[in-house]
Amino acid sequence: RTTGRAPVAASPMTSILDLPEDVTRRYIFSRLAPSDLARCESTCAAWRSTVRAEEASTWLASLSFAYDPPEKPPHRLEHAPAPAPIRVAYARRAQELGGWRALAAKRARVERLTSELIRDPDVEDVMRLPGKKTSVSIFGGPDYGDVWTIARRRFADAESRAWAIAAARSSRLGSELTPDSIDPKDTWHGYVDFKCEDPTPDDTAARERRRWRRRRYEIIASLVAVDAKKGIADALGVHAPPVSSRSPAYQSYVVASVERAATHISALVWDGWVERDFRGDGVAYVGGVDAGSAHSVDPDAVVAALDKLGAEFKRRLDVAGVDPDASPLRAMEVLGEYFSERMTGEEELARARDENGPVGVDAESRYFFERSVNFTGEVPEDAFAALLDPRVPAPLTGGLRLHKPVGGEYYFMRNSSLASVLNLHHGIPITLCIAYCGIARRGGLRPMFLNAGGHFLCAVMLRDAADGSRTVQVVDPFNPFHGTEVSPRNRFELDRREMLEGETDCPGDVVARLLRNLTNICVARTPLPPGKPRDELETETAARSVAGNLGLVHQTLVTHRALIDAMCGVCEGIGWMASEEEPGFGLYVALGHEIQQHRNILAERSEAFEAGVYPWWRDA
Repeated sequence: RTTGRAPVAASPMTSILDLPEDVTRRYIFSRLAPSDLARCESTCAAWRSTVRAEEASTWLASLSFAYDPPEKPPHRLEHAPAPAPIRVAYARRAQELGGWRALAAKRARVERLTSELIRDPDVEDVMRLPGKKTSVSIFGGPDYGDVWTIARRRFADAESRAWAIAAARSSRLGSELTPDSIDPKDTWHGYVDFKCEDPTPDDTAARERRRWRRRRYEIIASLVAVDAKKGIADALGVHAPPVSSRSPAYQSYVVASVERAATHISALVWDGWVERDFRGDGVAYVGGVDAGSAHSVDPDAVVAALDKLGAEFKRRLDVAGVDPDASPLRAMEVLGEYFSERMTGEEELARARDENGPVGVDAESRYFFERSVNFTGEVPEDAFAALLDPRVPAPLTGGLRLHKPVGGEYYFMRNSSLASVLNLHHGIPITLCIAYCGIARRGGLRPMFLNAGGHFLCAVMLRDAADGSRTVQVVDPFNPFHGTEVSPRNRFELDRREMLEGETDCPGDVVARLLRNLTNICVARTPLPPGKPRDELETETAARSVAGNLGLVHQTLVTHRALIDAMCGVCEGIGWMASEEEPGFGLYVALGHEIQQHRNILAERSEAFEAGVYPWWRDA
């Protein structure tokens, strides 16, 4: 347009609009948050044209950059990469929602709702207590319930739950201010020993940050428990095959159902510590883990890991020329060596210990060693073998060294997690048996569980005749010396009327036992004041309790509630057995009573937590 003004000389400075479109897409738009990308697209025609030239790839890069956790190398202290529900099919959802901007807007809304729930001061924690004020829903009505109930109501579909979980994991709400410096004398190989001190009543900002950290964890646990409950119910809801409960096909059904349910239980157990790992202050704490790994176990990854180990067992059978149907005893010998023998890298680690610093086969030593100044990158990976990670292959030489916990670690919750057993290589009898039977079943053997009263064992059927007689070899994977040996003294000839102690027709029996172990640990960790000094308590009770640590009490109460939901999932799954003629009827009735008992215990202890009863000893 012509004006009466003199022309202005062109500026020598280059504008961002002068950049080539491919440079703009690659180095600017792909690194913008979805909200900023939408703002740029609306700003000018040039940018709108640039975005739309490769709309799908540009938006996909922006969404992944903003929301998807970066892929990290395998590590034993963490589980698998982000669960599949978080890695949503963006293109499909964009098409269903009417475009990429609509998808970005929906996810941004979930992020906003999650942040609002984290900050809401009127929502109750852990359990809703009667007579207290509740928050007002952003949808216009009262949002009755605690954070557990509200989170499930706001994020009712699987996609919204996955997005909300990711938002709570990655949120900076509750993060501490980054410290200016750390005194080198307070570090060990670059790590700081975390000391959890409760904020003083006057430090309102620190108390608020602590509340937000706990709220983030409650949202994660609440929404993960929804999917775990459904997964357990689906695993146990598969009707049994119409064959005899003593047949190999029926026992295979029991093993497969238990295995699948156990993978979902693994999602409810986390090795971290909220008060330390959710701080986000940039400090490398001793034993610290990433908050993004909180309850991040993907059940499909656990099944894939067992598939991987089963395929390697089958390969070893082929190399040895062993047919598991014709020579089940010889196949069991191969499995015993594979399951229990030391990994080849451990001997190299032992030689490297004195030369390279704090190196060992346990997870924390590996964590320290990898990040120490002495690390040369030459430690063999199979010495640690984080088997749950899909990028880590099954070891082709040596064994898996799946064994009992060392020291006082038996009652750690992680030992009841099948995922942790595959990563840390130790567990309690029931999880070791589930791993053993899972590998055996994939290799062609016919395993079964023995849910005995004082101990949990497994067995392999060597022979089943047409008249109903059987030959069964009992195995104890928990015994580090002779448990997986094929010994005649553990071989039994049974007629059609005989059963081994602990044989079960109902997979729910095994899953319920696994959950009882975990809920009993929760109860033991949060005892109420007994009215007598700690030094007069039973030694085991005092050792297992965390009643002296307010943060761990809160974390245990949240986990306890998630496990109660899982018990409800067992009841739903075996609901088709809820008649007196079915093998699961007794379990169905017993679990109903146990669930109510645990709800009462949790309500009592949650009320004590909010009333300030904890911590009731300080030297825990």
